[in-house]
Amino acid sequence: MKTSKTLKYIFISFLLVQAVAVAWGQEKKPETAEWFPAQGFTLGVNLAGPVSSLLNSERKGFSFLTRISLMDKWNLYGEAGFENVNFDKPEYSYTSNGSFFKVGVERNMLKKSESGFIDQLLLGGSYGFSFQNHGASQFRVVNNYWNDYSGSFDSYLMSSHWIEISAGPRAELFKNFFMGWSLHIKAFLFRSNREIMTPYLMPGYGNGDNKINASFSYNIEYMIPWKKAKVVK
Repeated sequence: MKTSKTLKYIFISFLLVQAVAVAWGQEKKPETAEWFPAQGFTLGVNLAGPVSSLLNSERKGFSFLTRISLMDKWNLYGEAGFENVNFDKPEYSYTSNGSFFKVGVERNMLKKSESGFIDQLLLGGSYGFSFQNHGASQFRVVNNYWNDYSGSFDSYLMSSHWIEISAGPRAELFKNFFMGWSLHIKAFLFRSNREIMTPYLMPGYGNGDNKINASFSYNIEYMIPWKKAKVVK
């Protein structure tokens, strides 16, 4: 467990150092005119799922994301993916397979980007929901006074809903190629059908026992512009 946490911190620190290096390494241009960045939509992937799978073989996950430029400082944000869990231990066996979706808006909190590249500090809010099929094929409860209890829960479908806020930097490393990371704070809302068993993991949300969860995302995106960047003198 300590090794997994250490690897996560190293990965996050690497992205932080990279973002700072990009910001300082860009050539400064004299501000002789007002520059308006390109607008369009992006297609990208969230690397948090594959990284978690490398650190924990019992979890598998992956997601795609998109950002659509609404105005100079506003984006429409969407994400869709899956998260699966499979535990097979002497005390219990648990399986969960599910998908999740998020939709929301983001605002760039930086006043202005320098001419020639885009730097952003994004603050956003989104609504998330997931569908999953989960169950326990066997479990055993040890009792020191009475006999041990064994049983099972058949797999069944359930859906969950939550809201979240996010914040983090995003930078254009090359033309139309972006990289960034975000911190997500998630608040559970409700489950839309009868809860027979609390899910170990809610896809896209995290620990099913928690009313509040936090997570990181690490995104790589490519933008397909519909409006080119321009300079107005």
